[in-house]
Amino acid sequence: MENNFDDILSATETIIWQDQPRQDALEGFDMAYLGFCLMWVLVGTYLFLSGLFNTDSFKMIGGGVLVLIGFILMFGRLVLKNYQYKRTFYLITDRRVIIVMRLRLKKVLSIDLTKINNYDEFVHRNGTGTIDFDVNADDLTDAFHAYRSDGSELNSINIFTSTCLRNVADPDLVYQTFINAINEAKKGV
Repeated sequence: MENNFDDILSATETIIWQDQPRQDALEGFDMAYLGFCLMWVLVGTYLFLSGLFNTDSFKMIGGGVLVLIGFILMFGRLVLKNYQYKRTFYLITDRRVIIVMRLRLKKVLSIDLTKINNYDEFVHRNGTGTIDFDVNADDLTDAFHAYRSDGSELNSINIFTSTCLRNVADPDLVYQTFINAINEAKKGV
C-alpha cells in the first residue's frame, strides 16, 4: 500500500491505523444493481433472438443495443468501483481521520477527532464493515481539500464522500482503534 502521506501529516502526528477499502467486496446495492443489469441483458437477449427468428430488424437492433448497454452498465460499475477503491486510502492518526482519494485530482477529507459527534459500526455479510461518523457541517467545510497534479490547491468545496470508512477488512478492530483514538484525542483537549 502506498504510504507517502508526508504532504498531509504534520511532523508531530502519528499514524495509528491505515488501510484501503477491500476491492473485492460487493455491497447490497451492488447486488441489486447487478441484478437490474442482468434483467436488462436478458430482455435485450429476448428481443434480439425474437427479432432474429421473426426477421424483425427493429427488434434485433433494439435487443442488441439493450444487451450492449446492459453489459456496459454491469462491468463498467465493477471496473469504476475497483478503480476508485484502489486509489482510496484511510488513515487514523492521533489527531485526525483522513480519507485520501487519488483519482484525477487528489482529494483529502481530514476531520479532527475531537469534532466527531456520533459514530457507529456496520458489519456486512461479506465480513467487511463500514465505520460511519457524524461531523457538524461547519467543521466539514474546512475539512475538504482538492489538489491538482502539480500540488496546487483548488478553491472549490465539493464533499466527495460521506464521512465513513467503507469496506474495511477488519471492522471490529478498526472500530475499536477509532474509538480509542477519539477518546485519547478528547482527553488531550
